[in-house]
Amino acid sequence: MLSINQSRAGLPPSGNQTADLVQHCTFLDLEADVSWYKREIAILLITANAVTSTTAITFNIFVLCAIIRTPALHSPKNGLLCSLITSDLFVGLFSQTSFMVKVGFGNVNLSRACFLWFMSETFGAIGAGATFLNLFCLSVERYTCLMYPLRYEAIVTKNRVLFVVLSCWIFTSPSALSRFVESGLGLLAHVIIPLLLVLNCYLHLRILLLARHHKKAIRDINRNVTSNQVRNLEVTSRARTALTMTYLFALYLICYTPLFWCFVAITIEGKITTDLHLILGVAVTIVYINSSLNPIFYCCRMREIRRAVFRLLKSCKEINNSYSFYEARNSLNHSLHRNCYYLEINLDVPLYVFIANITVSVINGVSSVVAVMAKSLVLVAMWKNPSLHR
Repeated sequence: MLSINQSRAGLPPSGNQTADLVQHCTFLDLEADVSWYKREIAILLITANAVTSTTAITFNIFVLCAIIRTPALHSPKNGLLCSLITSDLFVGLFSQTSFMVKVGFGNVNLSRACFLWFMSETFGAIGAGATFLNLFCLSVERYTCLMYPLRYEAIVTKNRVLFVVLSCWIFTSPSALSRFVESGLGLLAHVIIPLLLVLNCYLHLRILLLARHHKKAIRDINRNVTSNQVRNLEVTSRARTALTMTYLFALYLICYTPLFWCFVAITIEGKITTDLHLILGVAVTIVYINSSLNPIFYCCRMREIRRAVFRLLKSCKEINNSYSFYEARNSLNHSLHRNCYYLEINLDVPLYVFIANITVSVINGVSSVVAVMAKSLVLVAMWKNPSLHR
């Protein structure tokens, strides 16, 4: 167990105490030199994850609500996309939250450290696994759309999509828990995931070639025939959506590459050193940032989702302009003009100004929460460290 002085000072445990921790927390790395972050690093990691978890939750909820409330977007493709959005939302709600709690309070005592490590590892594995499998399913769906356009609706149905989505989540959860129990499912996951990764890369390579072929075919057709514009638009839309999934997969690989090289370095070293532990925390944070970038990518590349999100924001503005709120707002406006006549106040603003105000409000809210958390951690650290009581 940790000594009272060490626990109050927030210091990492000694070698014997680390061995005692590993003996009780059997899922921790037996060869690890360190299982705790320094205070400065912990504050930076918590701050970065607090900001990105807030943006991940906000952005993904907006996109998910926009798709759900738009009947024209209720297609098998968007069903898979909603599953991917849900996995990103899961990362922001649970994976990043448990990671922040583990980093901030993992060295309080032995039993709590075990529990926090367990929750962080489990939620992180579930979020990453669900994201990977959903991306693979989207790749297969887009490849089918380009390769078999005439049979696409017969192959990709809503019932099959629902079955695939449920299968992804059902497979991910036990796989995340497999490292804590004696089970062959973990070994199966370690075999399946690399195979699916290679197959995913192959599918996206084929998608790039097919999209290039369709683009060239449309260019040749437009030179000779100009009456089949609707058909050309459909083919162009399918190719653009497929390329969007390819770019999304490329963004996924970029965010996960640092974590992959950390695992390679750990395998070569045979243990987690202090420097590798620090780099591993940064790499995990970069992985979690992917959940905030994905919804922005949807809105930038997919026109129908972007329009649905703007309609949702517009409807939010219309709700704010309801009768009861409208009278209260006018009363406030009149009171401000009467008491502060030198101010030019106009609450009836255009939509883009309204969106900008929402964005600024969210940023201010996030920054205030981060400031409170960071200052609270500093105060707690100073209070627990007797050497600073001077």
